[in-house]
Amino acid sequence: YKEQKEKKSKLQKLKNQLNATEQSIAEIEEKDMELDELMSDPAIATNSAKLNEISSKKAELSSKLEQLFKLWEEHSLAIEEFENESL
Repeated sequence: YKEQKEKKSKLQKLKNQLNATEQSIAEIEEKDMELDELMSDPAIATNSAKLNEISSKKAELSSKLEQLFKLWEEHSLAIEEFENESL
């Protein structure tokens, strides 16, 4: 019983990590879309300094997003492996 309870707890922890990662991905994707909208603003499109600043932020978000997708994949695989072990 205790072993099964520990496994269930570990699985829940993995699922919580996956959910947190998914939430972070969604937040970054939303910020990225907001930056896209800013870049399409004619006032900003003609301001090279502001455009460079936004481009830098987008590159930073893209890097974070790439890391989060890798983390999401790791969490998903860990959950899948854990569930397969439990069968």
